[in-house]
Amino acid sequence: MKHKKAVRAVVALFIMAGVVVVAATFGNASRKAEEAAASGQSSTAQSKADTSTGQPSASESTQRTTSEQTAATAPEKAYLLQGKQFKVEGSDSERSYRYSIYDAKGRVVDEGQVERMAPEISYISENVMKICFHGGTYADLCKYYDTKNNVFSQDYWNPFLEQAGLIVYYDADDGGLVVRDIFDKSKFYRTYSRDMSLTSPPEAIAFFDNGRKLRVSYVTKEQEPVSEVFDLGARKGG
Repeated sequence: MKHKKAVRAVVALFIMAGVVVVAATFGNASRKAEEAAASGQSSTAQSKADTSTGQPSASESTQRTTSEQTAATAPEKAYLLQGKQFKVEGSDSERSYRYSIYDAKGRVVDEGQVERMAPEISYISENVMKICFHGGTYADLCKYYDTKNNVFSQDYWNPFLEQAGLIVYYDADDGGLVVRDIFDKSKFYRTYSRDMSLTSPPEAIAFFDNGRKLRVSYVTKEQEPVSEVFDLGARKGG
């Protein structure tokens, strides 16, 4: 009988110990849950506080910084103009451009670096290329490349018109209005002394009568409008 009572006492002690362990474990879990809830409430309160004060939260600041870094490292906008025998490349943001001109075999025959404004390159005929460098309003310096004969022209300021191998421009030091062969003045060269404005191109200009005549409408230096027809005569071999 005494033995049974002793056993029951031991069992009771084990049960009480288990209850204590369970209670302790439950208490720890409760405290952790309360701490987690308190932390969440603190974060929520901080987020609300950031919103109410107009300040970005830490996560928003991180996202914004990442976005700004991505934008800052984005590549600059590139400029590229390319044709059969020429290429212009550079950066619009840096306003710096490099051009290259190639002969029929792909060899570089002319190249250079240009600042501020990209050069303008185009074909005025099947075998003649026009290369222009812009210096501002009515300040274009142009040259021409005969891709068939691999020949460059001289430089021309503000050419008015090119057609059938001729070029028209104004040069006060060269006699006034000039009409000549683009590459070889010995083939065709005419000058007409006129008081044309140096700041405005002709309002209208055109060849007619199979290239034997030229009609030009322009203003004088005194800003007076004038319209004239110039008889160019025959060209050598024509």
